Amino acid sequence: VTAYHEGDRLAIGHLARDADFHAIIFATMIINAATNPSSPYNLRSRPLDYLGRISYGLYMYHEFGIATSIALIRHFSSHIQNYLTLQIATYSISLTITLLVSALSYRYMEGFFLGLKRKLPH
Repeated sequence: VTAYHEGDRLAIGHLARDADFHAIIFATMIINAATNPSSPYNLRSRPLDYLGRISYGLYMYHEFGIATSIALIRHFSSHIQNYLTLQIATYSISLTITLLVSALSYRYMEGFFLGLKRKLPH
């Protein structure tokens, strides 16, 4: 089986082997960072801990953030002529909205239910 890209013939098998190789390298790095206390990769930080706490909200609200940012960009895109600027604006707005909504959700909705959970007997 072959794939064609801009007139060049590429074997899909080579691409699959490259992807497998990268997957093994990154899996090794992640396992090392998670289990080795002397790892050069430190995943313990306040920002990462906070992102971990609001991660469910990030998952739930990311589509809302993307859709809202696209709607805003479409409304104001006549003012932005550069494609790169348009992409940076779209991703920045999307990330900001998603983080904000997720943080508010964690603070006012998830936090409430987590508090109830702590009060209930096991």
